Amino acid sequence: WDETMAGNAYTWTRQNPGGLMIGLVGADHVKFSKGIPGRFARLVGNNKENISVLLNPTLIDSRPPGSVAGYQNSDSSFYFNDITL
Repeated sequence: WDETMAGNAYTWTRQNPGGLMIGLVGADHVKFSKGIPGRFARLVGNNKENISVLLNPTLIDSRPPGSVAGYQNSDSSFYFNDITL
């Protein structure tokens, strides 16, 4: 999914120079360098500005896998409010 969405954004930006592309996607599609923004950046190189904003992130949403294992309740989505940034 992420590669396709990044590819579609890339195609649109090439067809609409000077245009503004805004994507509203779920958190898992934005995280780290493997989501849509990272893939889009790879496709465009240094030719386009690429900004992503993660709204209301939890600690798990903003840290690489395994890096929050030491936090209490980090292994349970039931306690997600207890481990927010």
